[in-house]
Amino acid sequence: MGWIGLLTIGLLEGKGWPEAFESPGLGARALAMGGAFIGLADDWTALYWNPAGLARLQGLNAGFNLFSPRFNDYDGDSVHNFDHENFRLEQGDVFPRIHSTEPSRFNEKWSNNSAINPSFAMVFGNATTPQPAVGLDPQGPREKARRFAKGWTLAAGVHSPIGNLLSWDDLVRDPDTGAWITADYQVFMAIVNLQVAASREILPGLYVGLGGNLVYTGSKLRAVKYYTGSADPSRPDYRFKFKTRAWDLRPEGVFGLLYQPHPRLSLGAVYRTGATMDLEGRARLGNTLLDLRESSRYAQEVIIPATYGVG
Repeated sequence: MGWIGLLTIGLLEGKGWPEAFESPGLGARALAMGGAFIGLADDWTALYWNPAGLARLQGLNAGFNLFSPRFNDYDGDSVHNFDHENFRLEQGDVFPRIHSTEPSRFNEKWSNNSAINPSFAMVFGNATTPQPAVGLDPQGPREKARRFAKGWTLAAGVHSPIGNLLSWDDLVRDPDTGAWITADYQVFMAIVNLQVAASREILPGLYVGLGGNLVYTGSKLRAVKYYTGSADPSRPDYRFKFKTRAWDLRPEGVFGLLYQPHPRLSLGAVYRTGATMDLEGRARLGNTLLDLRESSRYAQEVIIPATYGVG
C-alpha cells in the first residue's frame, strides 16, 4: 500500500484518544472554602456542590457565575511536521510533511488558550413546614401525602465546566524551494450540564438531595496547512486540511446528604455517577496535491469520572 493510502487510513480510522477531567466547581465563595462547602451548601451553587443543601433555602433564589480565563502554553518542541511513515493520529500528530525539503518542525512554541464557562441556576425553596389543609385529617393519608409533596425544594440550572479553545499558528519557509508554509491548528471542547434536583428534610436536621444531569459533550478540531510560492516545479504548491466534529448526550446522577446537628455545625456528602461519552461525528481530509478528499465516521471517547466528596 502506498503512503497516500496509509495517511488516509491513519487520519480517518475513526477512534480518538480517551480523555478525562474533573471540574473545580463554581461560585467564588464555595471555591474559597474548597471541599468544605459540601457540608454547608447554603446558596444556589448547592445544585452543583450538594443538592441536599437546597432544602434549607426559602423562596426564589437565582445566581449566575462566569469563569473566562485566558492563558498561553509553552512547548519547547513546538509542533512537528512528520514524515508520513512516522505520522500517528492516535498520538496527537497534526501535520504530515508532504515534501522532503520541508522543515521537520515549526518554530512557534506558544499556543493560546481561552475558556468561557457560564453557570446559572434557579431554586424554589420551601423550607417552612406546610400548614394542615382545612377539612383534612392531620393524620390522614391525603394530608400526609400533601405535606410530603409540599416539603420539596426544586432547582434547575445550566453548568458548563468546560468550554475551551486552543489555537496555534506559525509561518515557516522551505529553504530549498523558497515556499512559505502557513500552519493553523485549533481544538475546541465543550461540556454542558443541564441540571435538575429535588431536596427535602427527611428527619430533623437531616436533608437529602437527588439530582440528574443531562450532559452534552462536543469537540471540534481543525488543522490547515498551506504550501505556497514554490520555485521548484517538482515540489508544487498544495493545501492540506483535516477537520473533525463529534458530540454525545448522556445522563448523570447526583446524590447528596447533609446533616446539621447544631446551628454552627453541618456535615455533607455528595456522589456523582459520572458518564462515559461516546462522541460520534465526521472527519474530513483534503490534500490538493494528491487530489485527495476523504470523509469518514469519527469517534472519540471522553470519560467523566464518578466522583464523591465530603465536607
